[in-house]
Amino acid sequence: MKVTDDIISKLIDEEFPFDTYNSGQKETIISAIRALLNDVPHVIISAPTGSGKSAIGITIHNVLKRIKRDYRTCIITSTIGLQKQYKQDYPDLLDLKSKVHYNCHKGAPGYMSQECLQKLYSNKCDKASCPYLIARDSWVNCPDIKTTNSAFYITAGSTIISNDDDDRLDLTIIDECHEIDNVVIGNTSISFKLKDGYKRIQSQWRSFIDYYSELITILLERFPEDSYFNFKSLTEADIDSITNMFKECVRLADQFGKKADQLKNADSVGMKLASQDLLEFSKNLSLLMEPSFRSPYFKWIITKSDTDYKIVPLSSRTFRTQHVLFSKAHQHVHMSATICGIKEYTENLNIAEGDYVFIDTHNPIPEENRPICLDKTLQINRDTNPKDIAALVDEIISGQSGNGVIHTVSFKLANDIMNNSKYKSRMLVSNNREEILDFLGTHNKAIVLSPSIETGYDFKGDLARWQIIAKIPFLNLGDLYTSERKKLNPSWYTRETILRFIQSAGRVCRGVNDYGVTYVIDKNVYRLIQQNEELYPEWFLKSILVK
Repeated sequence: MKVTDDIISKLIDEEFPFDTYNSGQKETIISAIRALLNDVPHVIISAPTGSGKSAIGITIHNVLKRIKRDYRTCIITSTIGLQKQYKQDYPDLLDLKSKVHYNCHKGAPGYMSQECLQKLYSNKCDKASCPYLIARDSWVNCPDIKTTNSAFYITAGSTIISNDDDDRLDLTIIDECHEIDNVVIGNTSISFKLKDGYKRIQSQWRSFIDYYSELITILLERFPEDSYFNFKSLTEADIDSITNMFKECVRLADQFGKKADQLKNADSVGMKLASQDLLEFSKNLSLLMEPSFRSPYFKWIITKSDTDYKIVPLSSRTFRTQHVLFSKAHQHVHMSATICGIKEYTENLNIAEGDYVFIDTHNPIPEENRPICLDKTLQINRDTNPKDIAALVDEIISGQSGNGVIHTVSFKLANDIMNNSKYKSRMLVSNNREEILDFLGTHNKAIVLSPSIETGYDFKGDLARWQIIAKIPFLNLGDLYTSERKKLNPSWYTRETILRFIQSAGRVCRGVNDYGVTYVIDKNVYRLIQQNEELYPEWFLKSILVK
């Protein structure tokens, strides 16, 4: 039977979780489902705050489940906090987090911790009663829709999330997808440590440590510490040597862990933990062994201390995104309020032009409910007098009623404003989520200053009726990673700044019946907008008022 738009529309009405739609919401769902039924690999939805992204994602799955019957979807979130929000809003949604979030029923702090292994090897624990394993098995076998956070999704092994063609998920819904590039990079970075404890490993496993050390030696001989490098400088002999050592490391690490399980003595816990670390390093190192290391974007930063080494990729444009993310499902829905240039977004994730459909959803919140007021008084930088900044902030506060938040990019700026403000008694400087929400929820005319509230916070209703962006959130060019990635792709730096700016502006006025005003007091905003208008959503530009 041909699935017409009328059939899709009827199914949406039956499966939508609320009584009414936001403006443009149903049309977005129809367009997304139509594209997925036409086998489009990627559907990218620009959906501003208030458009109801979670309801869009849930409905897409429910309708496709009705059409195809057997249909498995995973919603991946940018943070554990957003994952918890999904679970709160949709209680039947099965969720899974990493093992550290599940306390042992025998009192250990987490699955496969040292305390957990000690209880396991002393026969004081039954794995069948393990909270993590119970949650994991239920989640893995879920035939419907489930959720997890993107960091766990990316790093989870094939026994949890398969990339086998016959067993992969039907659909992955990537919420807050503007974060996924950085999440992929962060979770495909390679860290390794030369722990003193490894030197005490039994002599029969010395070969493993020898391989491990030799791998590190080859890398560090080729590349100076704290530097930028391209793996193209490796010779074919180097590549063959590292590849063979990697295979041997994986084999030996696996044997090492099995030996620890067999011994179950005083030394076995340390051996098991060491084998886990070494096996993780060895598997991660395999990311470097793919043919795509020859790509011009396959460039890395290496840093080291006395015992710790870290290799961080500068881009996710190579195979990594496909390997750790897209290979785990047949199709993908991307959702965010801040796509900020579809060309830039797809290029960063190596999505080919013919492999996606872009759906640009308009903002259902009336413009008059979400004004963004720009002030030309000050250009905020390290030389700006804190008293001048605080005076401008105080001028804005004097005209406000209700709670407010101030985005400060650093604790120094936050404290400078508070210490020079006549409203100091009403202010809190914090980056603690519970403390911030409690302060806003229990105080009258409360003001929170923080460098870490630009994303992941929902200051809806009376939690905050106004906000100030005290400084445009430019990335720190003194950071090695930031400076080298800007050299590799100059537009990335500008786009990341705009993403952070728009995300900050979206913390208040969270729904169609909400209202809240945003003030931007850094004159740098004018250049950022005028030179890059094409990267801003139209609904955002229309909300701007100039003082």
